[in-house]
Amino acid sequence: MYELAPQRRMAHQSESPLSLGLSRRHTNTPYNRDHTTSATRAPRGSSETDLFPSGGTRSFTRPQPAINAQWVLQNPGRSWDASVPPPLQLEYLPRRPENSGHTSEQSVHFSSHGLPGPYIRDILSKNPGLDDPKATVFAHLGWKRLQWTFDFPGLSPATQRIPVMDGDRHLTRLEIAMEICLEIVRIMRSTKGQMPGVDPRWRLDKCNPKYLRLVALVFYASSWIPVLAVDP
Repeated sequence: MYELAPQRRMAHQSESPLSLGLSRRHTNTPYNRDHTTSATRAPRGSSETDLFPSGGTRSFTRPQPAINAQWVLQNPGRSWDASVPPPLQLEYLPRRPENSGHTSEQSVHFSSHGLPGPYIRDILSKNPGLDDPKATVFAHLGWKRLQWTFDFPGLSPATQRIPVMDGDRHLTRLEIAMEICLEIVRIMRSTKGQMPGVDPRWRLDKCNPKYLRLVALVFYASSWIPVLAVDP
């Protein structure tokens, strides 16, 4: 599992305890209602906290290079501190309140080289580089089909059903990610209009779906929600 970087507050971040030091930029949309609704309170038996804050940002520590004799020879005069890569920062797309907050189900995470949120373009490429791609992430549930809902700013929620089995074989993490990413690209490219009041950054004519990052599938109510993020 990837690791959260030591938290550093940014100038635009809210100080509210519920924001967990995470920024919120959106106003006058269905996505910025008070998150003290029942969707954000930890239900009895909840297994996860709000790992994917709607409209918020988080930093993740990148893997550090191993310091050994070979590294010293290849980097003469270079200090180890200078070789430490900066944290990966992700900004989560805003989601509706009912698709945010705590969840009682274990989420399905997507990462590449130990970092969360591979780009949709990479998942759909010939070499996606997805971590643990052959894991059958829904096999333990015993389902044959999966219901998921695409929640994107300014669009009506689009609920889809996809198989999670091919005959007697359970589909893998990579296969499920590809199915969902293909549908996200199709919806975003075929939809012509959005509701008013959408942040300009999430306008369909400005937001290329292939540059979105797929971070996780999170279960709310009766549907799995793809958690999407962008580079801030």
